[in-house]
Amino acid sequence: MYFGTIYSGDMYLEFQFLSLIMALEVYHRIIIRNEDIPSKEHEERVEQILTNTPDKYRNWLKEKLTYSNEPSLRKRIKEIYDRVKNLGYITALIPKKKDFVDKVVNTRNYFVHYDQSLKERALKGTELYWLIQKLKALVEICLLKEIGFLDTEIDNIFQNKKI
Repeated sequence: MYFGTIYSGDMYLEFQFLSLIMALEVYHRIIIRNEDIPSKEHEERVEQILTNTPDKYRNWLKEKLTYSNEPSLRKRIKEIYDRVKNLGYITALIPKKKDFVDKVVNTRNYFVHYDQSLKERALKGTELYWLIQKLKALVEICLLKEIGFLDTEIDNIFQNKKI
């Protein structure tokens, strides 16, 4: 997803954005975690909920709860940011975590769910372009960390990088 975005010069901004979000979600899922609470605890919670649900709604609710123990996109982006927040480059690039996370989540939810209530908060045009550049840097930093680069080395690599 990341490399497709990097090497596809003709990709619409919206698709670049969504590809990078998918890359970060997969990274979080594989490297950080993919559950809010321990599986056993979640299974017990779901079972208790389903036991207390009327029979006619049980199957419907069971299906709705299938992925209910996965972290939200908001939580995933916050946790990824927290893993790299000690880098000077990141704090200069993304000085306000909450603003960054809100922009990412609102834009993604607008593009994916076409939620009209998010239309005004979703980034477009130049703003979307710059958000994509930040997401690319975030993915690159995560990949560098995973192959063993130290924070100081990563900061040196990005020191002269312009986005």
